[in-house]
Amino acid sequence: MNDQQTSSPPKTSKDHRIKIAFLIVFLVAAAAIYMVQQRGLSISGWGDNLQDALKQAKAEARPVVVFFVKSTPSAIARENAKRIRKKGNRKALKNGRFIPVIVELSTSLDSETARRYKIKQLPTLMVIRSDGTERNRHEGEIGEVPFRGDFLEYKDTPR
Repeated sequence: MNDQQTSSPPKTSKDHRIKIAFLIVFLVAAAAIYMVQQRGLSISGWGDNLQDALKQAKAEARPVVVFFVKSTPSAIARENAKRIRKKGNRKALKNGRFIPVIVELSTSLDSETARRYKIKQLPTLMVIRSDGTERNRHEGEIGEVPFRGDFLEYKDTPR
């Protein structure tokens, strides 16, 4: 019997280039995903300085909505932010004359700010009256409608 060995065709430089290109695309995509996950959270129109927001609230007799998040926001915080960005919630914030601010805290919750506002879990949403007292608080995930209906206590009344 004649044993014939089947051999695979020799690797070409084209095959090698395709593998290198695939590896580069994979590494770039992985780096992009990592960078998106590591960046802070932002919502258009929201400030990032709580002390300035509280001063403005006192001067203008307006409430402040504070969104406390980890410096590397969790998936829940990102989902909450997505819901807050919805048209109905933007309208409720505007019509309620809220001053919105995002505050990034360390994950250990041992900062002076976390202690002052008794933050036990992140993310936490708070409504602070113009006199500096807490009006409302929500910890963890919040839905789009509960954000404006329950948390902000915003009722859209017909004109």
